[in-house]
Amino acid sequence: MCLPPQSYVTPDVVGIGMWVSRHDKLSYERRARLTAGTGELLRLLTLCGADSMHSLLDAYAAIHGADPSRTYVTASGVPLGQWHSDWSSRAHREPSSYQEHVWSTKCEMVRAYVLAHGQMPTFRYTTPDGVRLGMWTDKQHRFRHSMSPSRTAQLESIPGWRWRRCVNVDRSEDAWPHMCQLVEQYVRDHNELPLQRYKTPDGVRLGLWVSRQRLRFAVQTAARRARLEAIPGWTWQVQHKRLPLAKNRTEAWDMMLALVEKHVREHGQLPPSNYVTPDGVSIGRWVRWQRYRRNKLSYYRRTRLAAIDGWY
Repeated sequence: MCLPPQSYVTPDVVGIGMWVSRHDKLSYERRARLTAGTGELLRLLTLCGADSMHSLLDAYAAIHGADPSRTYVTASGVPLGQWHSDWSSRAHREPSSYQEHVWSTKCEMVRAYVLAHGQMPTFRYTTPDGVRLGMWTDKQHRFRHSMSPSRTAQLESIPGWRWRRCVNVDRSEDAWPHMCQLVEQYVRDHNELPLQRYKTPDGVRLGLWVSRQRLRFAVQTAARRARLEAIPGWTWQVQHKRLPLAKNRTEAWDMMLALVEKHVREHGQLPPSNYVTPDGVSIGRWVRWQRYRRNKLSYYRRTRLAAIDGWY
């Protein structure tokens, strides 16, 4: 004995198939009455068991090469599509053999890409066959905590694979000493503070954290202020001062360039990123910003910058 399919209509033109298929929209009491009285959908799925349903799903995938739609019902009246949709929405689901095969295939594609190019695929990378491999790789980081141990092991076996941080550790008060230690290490390695957009290889927004510490100056404890001020090059107010004689942005750019050229003539090198003139003009950060925007600068500005000794 089996349930009627969704399209079944009695000789009296009563759509009991559609009525049964709408069990998920009923109240708990009505579903309980259906289960006790007629052996409704939930009872049938319980009797079939997850293993049997997975077998049906694997057979369907082997024939059609895809997962069934939500409205699909087998010839025996088993609503396989609805079961698959409900099962897939669970956090701790057991993937079918077809799904596992697709996942393993993409994982091996990532491995082959890394071996060929020496790096992970970018987010927008798509294979010649149309597989959005970069987006798939990014998705694995988001589902790290709900991933099975076998999948985690496969990803970690890829050369160069590193899990990104999925939490905003830079906003956590408990992580403040750790973040400060990262800034100190960055300054030791690069001899300058990180820019606001800088992220560590682990995805920590270190530059944004530095900017927030400056904004929180009024609420910082004395101990934290002292530790931050002990970092070489640390300043509480880092901004580009608009030159008082500049009438527009073009003239201000020319005046900043003149200050940089003067610094190069006097010191024989470009100013470091944290250098500020005695008048309070951050020409070091201005130089770094011009290099960052080199592809957006006009040909005239690129030519004038290239004429500075030591620019390249």
